[in-house]
Amino acid sequence: MDKYENFVKEWINKQLQKHGVDFEYVLKNQEIEGEIWCTYYTCTQEEADELKKWALAEMKKRFKWSKRMSESQYGWLNLMWGLRIASETL
Repeated sequence: MDKYENFVKEWINKQLQKHGVDFEYVLKNQEIEGEIWCTYYTCTQEEADELKKWALAEMKKRFKWSKRMSESQYGWLNLMWGLRIASETL
């Protein structure tokens, strides 16, 4: 597994930590109750912002990417596997 794949796995695990599951679990259970795992599990806007802050700092450090490159890559990463942000009002 390359450095980027390791990073993605770590990022997914950070997202899922509060739900008591991990990358290996969602790899085996891509749908939960009829929903793809990244829409079934949710996070708050604050949690998403904190995860983004962590991820951008890690990308710059690990891959020596510029701020612009890190933000671009994070956008794709979050689009593909970012958790759905829970609505404050139900």
